[in-house]
Amino acid sequence: VVVGFGRMGTKDIRIHNLLLSFLSEEEEEGPLLKYLTSEGLSPSGEPYYDAKFALRRCMKLRKLRATIQLYTMMHLYEEAVNNALHVDLELAKSVAESVAEEDQLLRKKLWLVIAQHVIEQDKSDKGENIRKAIAFRKETDSLLKVEDILPFFPNFVLIDDFKDAIIQSLEEYNTQIEDLRTEMDEITQGTEALRRDIAAVSSRTVRVTHDELLCAKCGTGVAAQAADSAFGAGGEYFVFPCRHVFKRACLVDILCGLSSAKQQLLDKSYADLGEILGQECPYCGDLMIKSISKPFIEEGEEVDSWRLN
Repeated sequence: VVVGFGRMGTKDIRIHNLLLSFLSEEEEEGPLLKYLTSEGLSPSGEPYYDAKFALRRCMKLRKLRATIQLYTMMHLYEEAVNNALHVDLELAKSVAESVAEEDQLLRKKLWLVIAQHVIEQDKSDKGENIRKAIAFRKETDSLLKVEDILPFFPNFVLIDDFKDAIIQSLEEYNTQIEDLRTEMDEITQGTEALRRDIAAVSSRTVRVTHDELLCAKCGTGVAAQAADSAFGAGGEYFVFPCRHVFKRACLVDILCGLSSAKQQLLDKSYADLGEILGQECPYCGDLMIKSISKPFIEEGEEVDSWRLN
């Protein structure tokens, strides 16, 4: 019946809920589980049936494995684990494993629930119980530490039973401390290198030949520029690490064209404007990159160019 519905490709939720109801009344859970995990799902993994209805139905008829499967599919992992512990320990472990690795907090919480169940399940042989707990801890890929499972044991448990596990845990912590120390040393070295670079930049000079002393904007020699009465620039020019050279007046003109705050730029004092001009090369810096969205012509210029006189 399930295969038949799958071939029909029906998406009617009422039909799928009806089919689910029939399957949930069967004594064997196999067909129901197959339907929940494959036949009743769309190619994208979304259920054709109402998941909440299916959960209520399975809980009412005590279909435990189907209930656990639905809890897992609905990302209700804690409920799934708690129910699975009453059915099969391996099933509970598989639910905990199904949680995304990125959610370490939830994974650890679920494994702690399972660990508590394992420890408290059999108290007849405390030594054997401890060995089981230690072995179980290894199954969690070091997600659980010895100190995480210690609270589940009685206060009178001998520490000798945990000696090997405690030694291993201390060795792991020692390795982590060494890794952190190495990382801190690398950060310290990087910080010192950055300080040296900053100090070097502050005292860096650029050598240019007389032939290179041409303004990158106007192409004239910077030594021959006339005094700029607007800014009192005289023969001042700027040389950047990229070896672009600009007259002060040309640099102001470029920045006014690239910046949206032209008037604020012109209102700056001579010294403040000099600091702004020397921050970065207008041809190689961020300002030029940010101006990529600026149109080549202003609004209305194209219309005016086609106007007949």
